[in-house]
Amino acid sequence: MTEKIILFDAECSLCHWSVSFIQKRDHKNLFSYVSLKNRKADDLLRYARINVAGLDSVIYLENDMAFVKSEAFFRIANVMGGSYKLVNIFRILPLKFTDGIYNFIARNRLRWFGKRVQCNCSVSNRGSNQN
Repeated sequence: MTEKIILFDAECSLCHWSVSFIQKRDHKNLFSYVSLKNRKADDLLRYARINVAGLDSVIYLENDMAFVKSEAFFRIANVMGGSYKLVNIFRILPLKFTDGIYNFIARNRLRWFGKRVQCNCSVSNRGSNQN
């Protein structure tokens, strides 16, 4: 698997906003986007050997490797390039600390940002819709 795939919670407003933000800036179509509710996500997670039970995170797959929580965030920003790479300055902080911040936001995201009834973002694998 050489694709760059972002798996996300399509029912979460913050997650939806984040994916929309990335999609609008992904002019080279570097990423594919798959909702965690999609059957394709099940196949990808099985392939990557990731158990999502209890995992409250975006999942980023690239080159047969899976990244979660703050590491996924940093890697996605790095691939986006330009000024987005600047968030990688926070890599100087211990992963336990950045994951702690990620976990705090993840635990409260639905309360703070709400839950979507339906995702109207284009979930795609390089352009093809897959809901």
